[in-house]
Amino acid sequence: FRPQGTVTMAIGAAGPGAWNLHEGPLSSSLTIAVETLVIEIGFQAVVRFFSSEAWGSSVKENSRLLGYEVMGTLLCLYFGLYGSWLWFPAEIGIQCPDHLYDDWAPVATLLRWHVAYQLWGLATAYRLPSLRKAETFVHHSLAALAAAVALLPYGHYYAPFFVGVSELTGAFLFFVDVFKLFPGLREAYPVLNLAFRALFALAHIALRCLYWPYVALLMMNENVRQLTSGQARYPVVTTLNIFGNVILTALQLYWGVLIIRMASRSLNQVRTVDSGTTEPLLKSDSSESSG
Repeated sequence: FRPQGTVTMAIGAAGPGAWNLHEGPLSSSLTIAVETLVIEIGFQAVVRFFSSEAWGSSVKENSRLLGYEVMGTLLCLYFGLYGSWLWFPAEIGIQCPDHLYDDWAPVATLLRWHVAYQLWGLATAYRLPSLRKAETFVHHSLAALAAAVALLPYGHYYAPFFVGVSELTGAFLFFVDVFKLFPGLREAYPVLNLAFRALFALAHIALRCLYWPYVALLMMNENVRQLTSGQARYPVVTTLNIFGNVILTALQLYWGVLIIRMASRSLNQVRTVDSGTTEPLLKSDSSESSG
């Protein structure tokens, strides 16, 4: 007996293969997450072993964060490019005419990898004190849960945007964080530092502060209509998705405000950079947390 409207019923009604994560490229999301963590730690060890005094002490000191940035950026590029390939052509509408309940294998693959990415993000945030923040754990936890639930299938039409297109901002964030980690780079290339900050700010505002809320509203509207009409296959999951979407959207806007403040401070330093004095800019950079 499965009570109507429970998560248990939702999972059971989805069919025996809905939550089978053993069909992914590396056998399962958990396996992918563990393998990614091992590769990250291995990369950190290599950097620390081969770093020399000529590189500066900051390379060895920040090897853990550098490993996180490199692995995260590679995964974000994969999600961003693959997700864009699925999202922007009209094919997504053909394959998923029912935006909430249709199943499409390429999206399922993307979701399995994204679950792994979020689990790896949680593990890394726990390992690195500078990333150990409440909003980081909330973001990774909700994103992992949402991607896992989407394997029911649920929301495959919208998934390529949320777990794909939006991750393109990570590529720009990598360069912003590299300049934060290595003050020598900021001192040598202050204008390039500002350029990457501007690109990241524009990408985040465009994709996560403007486009994200629009897509989120579209999905929430469909969820609400399903609930009010009594046609929702998974009422509890649908309700949780609405609340989770609100929280994740609020986080994007919150980070957007922080990024706008960062951009404003950076723009105030342009005159300083033009005059050949970079010290105020370096102080501004060093006061910001990485990631």
